[in-house]
Formats: sequence, structure tokens, C-alpha cells
Amino acid sequence: MTLSPDLPAHVQFQNCFESFAKALRPEPDRFHELLKTVDEVIQPLRRSYWPGCAPIFRGDHLVVGAFGKGTALASDLEVDLVYLLPTADKYRFQNTGNPQSRLISEMRDQLVLNLSSGYVRSGLDRITVVCGDADIVIRPGFEHADGGYELADSSNGGNWVFTNPLAEQASIRVLDRLSHGKLSEIILLLKSWRNVSDAPIAGFAIELLAREFISSWSESFTPARKTGRMLAEFFAWSRHQTPGDFQAPGNDKRIHIGDAWHAWAEAAYWRAVLAERHMENAAIDMACLEWRDVLGPAFPTIGAGDFSLNDISPAAVAI
Repeated sequence: MTLSPDLPAHVQFQNCFESFAKALRPEPDRFHELLKTVDEVIQPLRRSYWPGCAPIFRGDHLVVGAFGKGTALASDLEVDLVYLLPTADKYRFQNTGNPQSRLISEMRDQLVLNLSSGYVRSGLDRITVVCGDADIVIRPGFEHADGGYELADSSNGGNWVFTNPLAEQASIRVLDRLSHGKLSEIILLLKSWRNVSDAPIAGFAIELLAREFISSWSESFTPARKTGRMLAEFFAWSRHQTPGDFQAPGNDKRIHIGDAWHAWAEAAYWRAVLAERHMENAAIDMACLEWRDVLGPAFPTIGAGDFSLNDISPAAVAI
């Protein structure tokens, strides 16, 4: 792609980030296809635990994780959901030893017996249904009296784990709106960096750190976007904040984030610094190539690469 005389170089450079971030998001049709698969998978559970409810009943499950928060990549193939059971089912196995394990096994058996397709396997706290190229991960749970949910976990003799996914979703959506979309943008870009570099940091840790960073970054709440600077400052800031414990939204629990990924973040930071120096020297093509090394081979380049802003598609950025 050649540099357009109609737009300043820094504007076209910013357009590279925005085009790339847009392509990282799942297409709406793909998202609706996954939701349809979720509904097909949970039909046997709905018939068993909520008899008499309409097939289109929506009150028995909640899509959580990256898809629930709007932070999933187009390449993500795992949909997490909490399946909510009637309160009475929590106590059916109460005196049988590890009721969580028995509940998970019962739900797995319902799916194995009644699903017409898909491979079903269970773990300590979940049932996974493999449907084509997608994994539907089901966490059995119950509504908690104080809000949030208690999820079954059969490890260590069995226990109930409190979580508040609605609070997590709300915290991201509100801050994303206040920051003019910067929060969701940086989360998607950081997940792309993590996947390209194999940095050992979990998606949930990225989301927690990004939320803390955007809450305090001086340029978060202005409409202007300088994504390269935002990422560079995050890579520096986050290494000073970790290792440390971070508050999960809607939950008293604090999540520990270690520092095993620092070397990867430091390498990305110095590439960001080099990109900034290239921009100062009007070498926008070299700046784009630095960010391509950080974010992935589908990052657009101007004047030196094989992708234009119009060439970017979700298939191109799948990692």
C-alpha cells in the first residue's frame, strides 16, 4: 500500500491499528452461529432440569468468558457458559459425598444420551461438548442469594466457587463506553500479541490488567486515539504492577498475576519504541513492520507490506 497524500502519515498509521483491531473481532454471523450451537447443546439439559419450559427459554444459561464480555477473538473456538439449575438440585446429592462430582456426572450423562452429535467429556468443574470446530464449555451453577453464582467444582472433595460474570461484563462494557472503545481495543490487541508471541499470560489476566490500565491512563477518556502509544505505555506500566493481586469485579476474591510473561512484554515495548522513532523519521513503513512483529503478520503495512487496509479479514488474522 502506498502513502496517500490526502491523509497525514500519523492518521494512516492509526488507521492500521483500527483496521487490524476490527478484523480481530468475530463476525456477527459467526457469533450468532455459535449461539445457535449453544442452544442446541443445552436442549437435553433444559428438558431434564426445567421440564415444561418452552424450547426457546433463555433463563437457564448465561454466556460468560470472552464471548460474554465482548473480548473474544475471531479465532477463538471456545464458548463458556454457566448452566443454571433449580435450587432443589443443589441438595439432591448433599449427603452422598462430593455432590459436585455427582452433579457434573449426571449432566454429562444427559448430554451423552440425548445429543445427536458432538463429543462430550467432563472435567473437575465443567462439561465440554465438541461441536465441529467449536467447544461449548458448560459450568453447572446456582444463583447466589447475594447476587452472582455458585459453580460446582469437584476437586478436593467438592466445593462451590462463587463468581459474578455479570459484574465482570458490566465493568468492561461501562469502561469501554467511557474510554471511547479503548478498553476492548487494547484487550483484543493484547490477546493477539499473546497468541503470536506465546507469552505465558491468561486472557482473564490480560482483561484485569487492561481494565486497571485504562482506568488510570491519562488519555483514556478523550476521543483521540493513539493506539501505538497506548500499547507501549501498557507494556511498561504492566511490568511495574506485577506480580500482584487484582480485584475481580463483583467478587471479594483477588486474582494473582505473576511475572512469567515480563520478558515478552519487554520485547514488545522496545519494538514499540523503535516504531515511534521510525514515525519521527517519517519511516511509516518501518513502523508498521515493527508492529507486525508484535501483533502478527496480518497487521497492515504502508509502503512495504503485502496487506492493505482493505485486505484485512478475520481469516487473515486467525492465529
